[in-house]
Amino acid sequence: MEAISCYWLIEALENNVAHEEIIIASRNAIEMLEAKVAIIRKIVGLQTTIDSPYTYIKNEPNIYVELPRIKKAIHSWSGKVIQYLLKHPSHKLSTDLAMDAIVYYWLVEALENNVERSELVKASRMATEMLEAKLATISKMLGIQIPQPTSLPQAATSNVVSVMEAQPELDNDEGLEVDEDEDDDEDWSDFLDDQTRMLANVLGS
Repeated sequence: MEAISCYWLIEALENNVAHEEIIIASRNAIEMLEAKVAIIRKIVGLQTTIDSPYTYIKNEPNIYVELPRIKKAIHSWSGKVIQYLLKHPSHKLSTDLAMDAIVYYWLVEALENNVERSELVKASRMATEMLEAKLATISKMLGIQIPQPTSLPQAATSNVVSVMEAQPELDNDEGLEVDEDEDDDEDWSDFLDDQTRMLANVLGS
């Protein structure tokens, strides 16, 4: 949910919450996206370049993997993101939109040490371009200048097991849902720093 939230949060909150809350959310989304771009660059190394444009990773024979169902409280930031994806203006399946965010956010770490370096670099180029495009979208929406990151976050290189194969088509939006009654044990606020969490609490987010 981390990838989906930070990738789609600002568009989900636009015109639905107070401007102050959007500023708080944008600050955290920007920090997380910039941190991810920094991690990707650290993994691949800036000295490696490719003359040709990136290409999509070649699909191997289909061996499917599946994420468990995502369910969040409707009034949480994560719940608002799911609501936004379920009614996205593009009319794309919410599961496809969620997978876009997950792939761009986690692809390089999933492929690290599992593919040849040339494939890793192509994947990093795609992921970096898409994440930086999202940062530009956030900046344009809010009319702000994105600050440069002050330090490189320590990459969390846990044992990630992932098979980034073509996913089966879903006939509906199975997998994403919001819960109007259930409390959300893991909300976006879990990712906030102490100062921002205090501001969020004041605003009632």
